[in-house]
Amino acid sequence: MTEHHDLEEIRNLPSAELIELLPAVEPGKLAALREAEAADAKPRQAVIDAIDKAIDALPKTGARTETEAAAAQKAQTPAQRKAAEKAAAAAKASDKLRSPAQQPAADSQPATAAATDATPAWQAADYDGPITIPQAEWRRHHIKPAQAVREK
Repeated sequence: MTEHHDLEEIRNLPSAELIELLPAVEPGKLAALREAEAADAKPRQAVIDAIDKAIDALPKTGARTETEAAAAQKAQTPAQRKAAEKAAAAAKASDKLRSPAQQPAADSQPATAAATDATPAWQAADYDGPITIPQAEWRRHHIKPAQAVREK
């Protein structure tokens, strides 16, 4: 959906839909979306936090995937592994120093994190309630067509 929609269309979505859409947004648009949301007269803190999490979840430029890192870990000697762990710890520490504004608050509420991780009811295959157009698009792409007609 995001490849042909501009930032304003994405920002006009309700918070829940926007947060759900974030993993599909390009990294460049994520940064611009965060700036636009923070500069808004009424910024939505839940959306800003979700954008920060999506940015943090992106693989760093030049970083290895988990599979590549595991394969490289097996091929290393113990001394090489220890040096790599020290370098990773140093890189993580420097990341913390560079961007303290994007660090999550220590008193962040775990209840909101659990609420955003729950699968919405409209994503269930047997859901027959009202949905929005973006939800209908998601259902069309992710749910297989009905295999039998359901009678009430």
